[in-house]
Amino acid sequence: MGAAETGTEAAGEPESGKPKPSKKKQPTAEKEPAARKSSLSAEQQAEVDRWFQLADQYIGQGRYRDALYALDQVLAIDPKNGRAKQEKEKVTEIMRRRGEIP
Repeated sequence: MGAAETGTEAAGEPESGKPKPSKKKQPTAEKEPAARKSSLSAEQQAEVDRWFQLADQYIGQGRYRDALYALDQVLAIDPKNGRAKQEKEKVTEIMRRRGEIP
């Protein structure tokens, strides 16, 4: 019955087993970039969100210079914002392909 108990415990322990919760802590470490957002005040985060919405709108309209401006505003508030950096690179590449910038 020891083997059967071990099998039962293994089936019943994922919720209470010690090794499983430690694995759950690892994904929390992946959420650390989200913790950067919490370093912003609620007002700053709302402003960042508004600038991102505006940048997305400008990109959809083909207004790439305006989109770059909006993304620069995000980076002025949150200089480490990876999303803004990536979006800015994408917009810059689009503008290069279109011959709008050298």
